[in-house]
Amino acid sequence: MLAVGGGGNAQAQVSLDRGTAHVVSNTGQLELRGRAGVAVLTPGQSGTLDGAGVAVADVKEPSAADVTVPGGESPVVHSPRGAAAVRIRFDGVCAGDALVDVGSGRATRTMFVSGALSAVVVPLAVGAHRYRVRCVDAGVPGVKASLAHADRAERVFVRARPNVLAIVPPAKAHQSALMLRSARVDAHLRPGEALRLRIIEPRHVLPDLPEAITVVRLRVLNAPEGGAEVLRGA
Repeated sequence: MLAVGGGGNAQAQVSLDRGTAHVVSNTGQLELRGRAGVAVLTPGQSGTLDGAGVAVADVKEPSAADVTVPGGESPVVHSPRGAAAVRIRFDGVCAGDALVDVGSGRATRTMFVSGALSAVVVPLAVGAHRYRVRCVDAGVPGVKASLAHADRAERVFVRARPNVLAIVPPAKAHQSALMLRSARVDAHLRPGEALRLRIIEPRHVLPDLPEAITVVRLRVLNAPEGGAEVLRGA
């Protein structure tokens, strides 16, 4: 659902791509309302609303701010013009990417911030605002992790070593990172092999499979004349 926040008029550009709505607020404040929450878009800001009802306001890079606060602090900001742009820094708090939730009343906007930025600038009106920084990592030193959407839900992409990638639910990220960091993983393709894939609990992505199938293994081999041969097992 797309709504105008704070009263008044608003203009937006809306496009659909594979069940996800991409929205850009041209003028006015917009609210993306989904079953999983509300994301607020200020003029010039973009966001997405997917089929699962997850609304996210996009953040590409920090911009000018009136004041900067370290993540975790609860400051009181005095602004002569009423509203203020507050930069929230989370370097030293999060080792990688982060989700920043900023709430006012019943509305909450969620912004994804790349770990390369380590900060987000949030425009705030007069009044009290709550915020929370959620680190997107696996909690294991030396293991990189990023949050994205796959299988119609949030997934953590765990990168424990070069050429090895695990895509797991957030609740399994820490366990998977510990296992991949210490386990011996043969990341080298066998002769003639183009791809090797192992899916645990495949009914999450292939709902027509019987419940008895808990693991699916897939190999793609190079075939003559530029073709491919697919081998699968359960």
